[in-house]
Amino acid sequence: MAVHDFSLGWFVQLAGGSGFLPNWFQQKNKHSMPAHLMYTQIAGMTIIAYLVKMIPNVEGFVIMLTQTITVLYMLYYILMFVTFLKLRHDQPNRPRSFRVPGGKVGAWFTAIMGLISSVFAIVLAIYPPAQLKAEVGSPFVYVSVIIILVLIILGICFLLYQLSKKHTDWVDPNNKFAPFTWEIEGLDKPQKVGSNVPTSVMSKDQNPMGMPIKRRYGPDQQVSEKNLKKQKIMICQDK
Repeated sequence: MAVHDFSLGWFVQLAGGSGFLPNWFQQKNKHSMPAHLMYTQIAGMTIIAYLVKMIPNVEGFVIMLTQTITVLYMLYYILMFVTFLKLRHDQPNRPRSFRVPGGKVGAWFTAIMGLISSVFAIVLAIYPPAQLKAEVGSPFVYVSVIIILVLIILGICFLLYQLSKKHTDWVDPNNKFAPFTWEIEGLDKPQKVGSNVPTSVMSKDQNPMGMPIKRRYGPDQQVSEKNLKKQKIMICQDK
């Protein structure tokens, strides 16, 4: 559990440095640990632990907490599959290190199967189990608690994202993330482009996310196959 909390806090802190978390959460102690973020995480887990008093027994609460996490994970997978389809549509010429075989048909088939599986997993997670009455109390309490917890977490994420648009001072100049491709291409938001420049080439030697773009590329900029191969070799040698 301690390892999981450390890893989660560390990765969230890295993402926060890109401008998605207030500076207070990004502050580190002398051991370079995201102390404030981990304290907040501990406080949140303590509050959740006290909510056990609302449930007849601990087992019922653990079941609901586990299913809440399952729903959240599946929602992230749904976003991932939708993003995959959007990228294939908006950046059809962008070279990838791996492409799903079968062209558009293969891409849609893979994404649809993933979406169906994710939705089915959410339904199973919310569906009250047979031993519900003894462990939780009623189907209404079971479903309501899961939905409320999911909405609270999503609401916090959405609020932080909206606030991050107004607080450019949240960006850590030394964060580890490269800018989005649409930012490098000088666009206001993601949209369809015809460029065939690889993402790895576009992000190479750029300033971190949230900082001024060092070198811009055109939305429809094209490079020859010969130059593509040369750039890929140079990037592999740097790694």
